[in-house]
Amino acid sequence: MAAKFVLDNTSPYYVHPLEGSGISITAVVFNGENYDLWEKAVTTAFRSKNKLGFIDGSFTLKADAEQAEKDAWMMVNSTICSWLLNVTDPKLRSTIAYTHVAKTMWDDIKKRYGSSDIPKKHSLKTKIANCKQGKGMSVVDYYSELVGYWNELDGVAKRNFCNCGKCECKDLWPNIIKKAEEEKAHQFLMGLDDDKYSTVRGHILAMDPSPILIVFII
Repeated sequence: MAAKFVLDNTSPYYVHPLEGSGISITAVVFNGENYDLWEKAVTTAFRSKNKLGFIDGSFTLKADAEQAEKDAWMMVNSTICSWLLNVTDPKLRSTIAYTHVAKTMWDDIKKRYGSSDIPKKHSLKTKIANCKQGKGMSVVDYYSELVGYWNELDGVAKRNFCNCGKCECKDLWPNIIKKAEEEKAHQFLMGLDDDKYSTVRGHILAMDPSPILIVFII
């Protein structure tokens, strides 16, 4: 008689009783245009639940697995498929609902909606350049929108800091970071409402050294 397949709460097969197929694993719902944000939210949620391996391919079912393990894999795989559908806009669900393997569903979404880095960078830089404080828009809301674009761009750019240990590299990176922060400060100031903040902006730009971006209380 085959040994009974036993689960514990550290196993990738373990699903908490309160985390059934009907839950929403993140507040971010995929709408066809927010793939990057959605992908990060979903992978973070899956990592916290020890389920990331089901969609990134790092956890697979062995061919010689016991039937009990196969049953457990099917159960968790189906639950993950439901989780993905639950955080997808209803208008898009029909395009992925007939895929029954979580990794295949995940890869299909990525293939169709995850564009290459170059168009993403261009699109985000365009949004940053055009981001302005509209009439009736608070400084905090304007700043939040701009920070959102910056964070997305940082994620796409995947900047890698040098760790070679050489003195010239050690001295170079702080200057690069400082220049990047100065550029953000100028982007923020350029987008401020001219009618309200042109005078204040002039005073800030006259500062020496150049301002590093902090949320200016204006």
